[in-house]
Amino acid sequence: MGQESRSKVDNDLLERSAMASLYHWSVVGDATNLSIGEWMASRVHVVLGNKEEALRHAERCLEITQNAGLEDFYLAFAYEARARAHAQLGNVEDCRSDQERATAVAIDEAEDKEIFEKDFFGNDWFGLTPAR
Repeated sequence: MGQESRSKVDNDLLERSAMASLYHWSVVGDATNLSIGEWMASRVHVVLGNKEEALRHAERCLEITQNAGLEDFYLAFAYEARARAHAQLGNVEDCRSDQERATAVAIDEAEDKEIFEKDFFGNDWFGLTPAR
């Protein structure tokens, strides 16, 4: 996912920025902010190739999302994060299962649905591209 165009310094800055944001929202935010922060941390770790960290943050994202009763957009992205981490780890069955869960979530707002679909169908899945 574009890692070859970033330097080690860039990668370190990317990781630190995501972790600082996650920390900030863990102190002053609500469950929605924390869910988004964990999603972002997971995505950054996917981009950096930190497979286990990506899955750990994705799992936390899903747990926070479910415990807070967040639905549609947030739930779809929580499953997307976990699916993408599983894809990077080569966990084909887990990836496919979470891809299906993500796309099965009904997203009511048209703009939110468009954002989700653009991201979900438009990014690298390490050879496990989701079916439309």
